[in-house]
Amino acid sequence: DVIVTPTPYSKKLLQGYKGLENKKIYAISNGVELDFFEKNKKYGEEFREKYGYTEEDKVIIGIGLYIERKGIVDFVELDKRMPEYKFIWFGYSPLAAATRPVRKAVNTKLDNLTFAGYVERDMIRAALNGCDLYLFPTFEETEGIPIIEAISCGTDAIIRDIPIFDGWLENGKNIYKAKNVDEFEEKIKKFLNGKLESVAKNAYPIAIERDQKNIGKQLKEVYKEVLK
Repeated sequence: DVIVTPTPYSKKLLQGYKGLENKKIYAISNGVELDFFEKNKKYGEEFREKYGYTEEDKVIIGIGLYIERKGIVDFVELDKRMPEYKFIWFGYSPLAAATRPVRKAVNTKLDNLTFAGYVERDMIRAALNGCDLYLFPTFEETEGIPIIEAISCGTDAIIRDIPIFDGWLENGKNIYKAKNVDEFEEKIKKFLNGKLESVAKNAYPIAIERDQKNIGKQLKEVYKEVLK
């Protein structure tokens, strides 16, 4: 009777599909547990202790499966370019199903690079609290829940400048955006050297809007309409 999709971007894509032109489509975020993904210094300390990072280390994290779409190849390239920083990637999927560039990236051995594999979400929360920067070099998303989790934890982020983030994540206002590896490198260095200010507090209202308590209310209204 109706279609629910996470973002106006994905709604627009669906409206372009043959046969869906007249279908009711609602853009409602998948939401995030704001009570769980919260800013807490203690969580960050637990993350640094577990992975052996000092207070002085500049730590950059990535989250995603081992697929090219998530930008993992660029993540490793950035690590190679900036040995002065620590890079750690959370997430796992079978390498047998991965492309050759991804397998090569994941098998890269560098002193400042860690592939943490699959972890429980408690550790994702800890990492988002304990890192200096969240890097989201994804090439395509229907929403991108990790960026909302990062925002919820008060973490600054640099994301790829792609259409899914237009209209709610604004470069230099509540997030930083980059189009390619060179731009990512430039902005990472500027941010970690204090030449770009923190904008995380400006992004927090986005997390509030997408709190699952608010999302539940929106979904309830859709269900009530269908039941009519």
